[in-house]
Amino acid sequence: MDNSAQDPTTPPITENSSATPPQPPVESLSQPAVETAPTQVPPPNPANPETSSANPIAQPGIPSNPDFVMSSPPKPSFNSGESANPPSQPPVNPTQPNMTPEHKGRNPFVLLFIIILFLFAVGAAAYFLLPIFNINLPFLAAKKQNIAKVCTQVITPAKNIKTGTCKEYPTSCDVPMGWIKVSSCTPTPTPNPTANWKTYMNTKYGYTIQYPLDVQVNENTIKNNVEFKKIEESDNNQINKGYVVSVTYIPIVNLDNYVKEQYKNSKTACNSTAVVSNVLDTTFTGINAKQYSVKNCLSSGNNTQLYLIKDKFLISISRNELGDLESQNSNAVFTDQILSTFKFISASDSAVPDSSTSAKTATNSGE
Repeated sequence: MDNSAQDPTTPPITENSSATPPQPPVESLSQPAVETAPTQVPPPNPANPETSSANPIAQPGIPSNPDFVMSSPPKPSFNSGESANPPSQPPVNPTQPNMTPEHKGRNPFVLLFIIILFLFAVGAAAYFLLPIFNINLPFLAAKKQNIAKVCTQVITPAKNIKTGTCKEYPTSCDVPMGWIKVSSCTPTPTPNPTANWKTYMNTKYGYTIQYPLDVQVNENTIKNNVEFKKIEESDNNQINKGYVVSVTYIPIVNLDNYVKEQYKNSKTACNSTAVVSNVLDTTFTGINAKQYSVKNCLSSGNNTQLYLIKDKFLISISRNELGDLESQNSNAVFTDQILSTFKFISASDSAVPDSSTSAKTATNSGE
């Protein structure tokens, strides 16, 4: 392009140089404006940037004062062959806020659990592996000695908690879970309360009965009656304490008729406060019997009548607990025990008494 054809007021634009915008004329200078012919400025040498920057482009109407420096906006640089217009920038999308919660690190309890689990695994491995490899440690040796002392070869009885089964084990260490150690698997025999009692034997009617040492025996051969009684007189001589058990043999009669008659007499003889039960069917020593009871009849306390038939005889067995209610309950224990020893015997049994009880036996022939 020919430089002479340019506008005299517009500086020439050289390649690889920045375009300087036109500056307004300065009218406030003291010297009048001098019209000068446009000066042709040679284009800057690209090879020598210092020379290009040292020779500024002269502007018309502005004195060339070396002390006067005009500031200009920064000059964008363009490469050769590029357009003067800056390249369009792509639109920038707004950054979305990060909604991911911050990572607060590991839970300290989880870390503590991992450490404890690791120590447990190490301890278990040492406990089981050291003996395998024959590695002896002092505390393991001491533990073995203690085990040897406890698990000695001593028969240890044990009882199952649920089933009650008793079994003997070679050592106490062999007793399994759910079993408890006991002193012996042999059951402790229950003391016999009648072991030291005396025995009454009636060879005529063929029966025996035992009674305590402090019980008085009264025989009535006419009535074929025997009484075993223990009576304690009260302080006011009104209510006696104790008990009476009697056995009476009656020639054969009709059992039902006899029981009805005795039942009627019991209700008539007692006052209105007495309580007479119904007649009940029961058994005594394996024999069918009938029974009824009378409570609070006059001063007789609690009376129970039992009737049965044996060898052409009607046997009447009576038990009577005297005193107040507390005394009646305690005396009932003895009357129950006395009647529990009643046995029928045959002629051979009565002929030769047991030698082990002969010293305690009182024999009545019934003559």
